[in-house]
Amino acid sequence: MVEVTVNGESLGVRAWSPYTWSGNTAYLKKGSNQIEVRVTGTLIGLLEGQYFDYENHRITDIRCERRT
Repeated sequence: MVEVTVNGESLGVRAWSPYTWSGNTAYLKKGSNQIEVRVTGTLIGLLEGQYFDYENHRITDIRCERRT
């Protein structure tokens, strides 16, 4: 889990890639800005017996896979 904040304003949390964010330019101030990237944990409990299918961009149960 990754969260990005700009000057204390959250741009959101992402659980898997692609890790991209968009934000309001009003969060930026003239001069220096504080950008914070927070890594808060993993989804291991949620993903037990599952994997993230990048092609279809969804969580898939490994028991649903057909084996050849």
